[in-house]
Amino acid sequence: MEHLLLIACLFLSTGFWFKKSGGDTMNALISGELIGFAILTRSEAVVFLPIFGVSGKLLGKSRSTLFICNFFGGIK
Repeated sequence: MEHLLLIACLFLSTGFWFKKSGGDTMNALISGELIGFAILTRSEAVVFLPIFGVSGKLLGKSRSTLFICNFFGGIK
């Protein structure tokens, strides 16, 4: 069952990361928390932190938003 939780967390995290409406900081916070839960589920999910960082840089997200997502994702 853990693989289903991993997939659900990653899909939800991706949805919040690419969401246009709402606060960019709040979406990054929720996305980071969901990545953190995915990492708690399976440690291999840590590879998604740099992927989200690169995609955020390509999307033009601010440094503070990238830091929030990666900090809260990696702090778990």
